[in-house]
Amino acid sequence: MKYPRSRILIFCKSPILGTVKTRMQPFLTKEQSVELHKNLVIKTIELALKSNLSPVELWCSPDFSHDFFLDILEKYPVTLHKQMGFDLGQKMAFAITAALDKMDSAILIGTDCPSFVSADFEEALDLMHNQADIVISPAEDGGYTLIGMNCLSPETFENIEWGTDTVFEKTLNNISFMDRRLAILDTQWDIDRPEDLERFNKLSS
Repeated sequence: MKYPRSRILIFCKSPILGTVKTRMQPFLTKEQSVELHKNLVIKTIELALKSNLSPVELWCSPDFSHDFFLDILEKYPVTLHKQMGFDLGQKMAFAITAALDKMDSAILIGTDCPSFVSADFEEALDLMHNQADIVISPAEDGGYTLIGMNCLSPETFENIEWGTDTVFEKTLNNISFMDRRLAILDTQWDIDRPEDLERFNKLSS
C-alpha cells in the first residue's frame, strides 16, 4: 500500500427505493434506479481497493444500518461511517476532518463517476505528498468529482449551493482566500441524467 497514512473516503446513499438516481426517472423505474446505484457503488469500492493506495472508508447516508452496507462490510475490506451534518458541505467537512485528525491526507469521492481510473487517485495523493494542499477534480456539469486535502480547510465547503452548476467555481473562490496550494486534476463526468447512461454502457461494454 503506497499511502497507508492516507484515506480514500467514499460518500454513498443507502439504496432506498425512490431516493437514489431520482433524475433517471421515469426513464428508469425506481427499482432499476436502485440497481444502477448499487452497481455504481460496488464499482467505485472495487476500483478504490484495486488501486492499493490507501485504506478505504465508506461514508453512508443516512447511516450504515442498511443490509446493502452490511453485505459490503462482509465482502470488502472497508470501514463504515455515518455522514454527519445538515448539508453536503458540512458532511464532507466532517468526514475529511475525521480522517485528517489521525492521517496525513484524504481524498473524498462519490459513487457516480465511472470515468475514474486508479491513476486518478494516485495522482491526487502524489500531489498532496509533494506540491499541493488541496486537490480537486472538476465535473463536466459544474460540480466536482474528487476533493482531497492534507490540512484542515473546512471553509472550502461554506456558502455553496450544492447540486448547481456553480459548485466548482464557488469552491475555487473559497480556496482563493486561503493560504493553500491548489492542484486541479482532469475533468471527469458522472451519471446524473438518462443521457449519461448511454455513455456509461459504452464504457462498460
